[in-house]
Amino acid sequence: MQDNEVRITEVSKDSGYTGAEIYGRPYSNPADAVWVKTVPFNFVYKYFSTQEVGQYTWYNVGKDEWIREDWVSKRVSDVTRKKGVVRVASWINPNNIEVRFSPNGKINFNQNKTNFQPGSEWAYNETVVDDWGLRWYDLGTAQWVSAQQVKDTAEGGWQFPFNNKYLGYNPQTEDGTQFGITGFNRGNYKPNPYFHDGFDFGNVRYGSGSTFNAVHEGDIIFAGPRYDQGLKMVILEDIGDALVIYQEFSDSLNDILVSAGTHVTAGQPIGRLGSYHMHLGISKEKQFNQALAYSFDPNAGIWYSPIATIQNQKLTF
Repeated sequence: MQDNEVRITEVSKDSGYTGAEIYGRPYSNPADAVWVKTVPFNFVYKYFSTQEVGQYTWYNVGKDEWIREDWVSKRVSDVTRKKGVVRVASWINPNNIEVRFSPNGKINFNQNKTNFQPGSEWAYNETVVDDWGLRWYDLGTAQWVSAQQVKDTAEGGWQFPFNNKYLGYNPQTEDGTQFGITGFNRGNYKPNPYFHDGFDFGNVRYGSGSTFNAVHEGDIIFAGPRYDQGLKMVILEDIGDALVIYQEFSDSLNDILVSAGTHVTAGQPIGRLGSYHMHLGISKEKQFNQALAYSFDPNAGIWYSPIATIQNQKLTF
């Protein structure tokens, strides 16, 4: 979507739950509402100006045609109307949860956030993915929460490490950061120096100093330096069926936010990106040193693709 476009992402009772309402002018008192027409769900409008009335932003989408911000979203795609349940992350402080009028929209300060206790479950009727890859859930009119704060109970429990966003990679300038056989020769490693056993989240795209989160629920079994293996700071997470490896993200212990023995949930902050990238690896072999012995062996059958695993919500080679 373009910066000057909005997508209809709410439906009204008056439309038979098929779309949203356009009015002749912005209003704060319902008695002043001048109805114009109903527009269908998922329709994209170009807007020409905005106006703040009361607590809402209104978008001018035509001559004497205005729509309120809680009926639309900016910069979103993959709009899906479906029913499901999300669970508030166990580490969330209810006072800090952000409930918004729309995905990436203004915070809805009318919402009683104390209801969103850690572990509580909430029904949703719609999801969207924004242009930065973050999924949002619609818990009711003007009540949107992001996958940074809740987990869909129907999914496999995987999240991207940086605020659940994946920004891809540029094959022209970042070849070698992707999982699998790359065009980058890592030196005199055998059997295949072109093989990369994980995915590198670089600080240019994700920001030096940015916090990264656990990609799955599990137990931290190691958190500290591995200078002898050239891996800088390393966090190892046992998720039961696999070992998740976060490595090379910093030279400083201060950038490790968890310790061995900690149980973490998906989306829980565990470290900070201090150096040039955070290498994420997922290994079927749960003994770290044994897994490292096969770092350059694409035929070992122990390395899962991190991006495919998170996108598919299941361990994927």
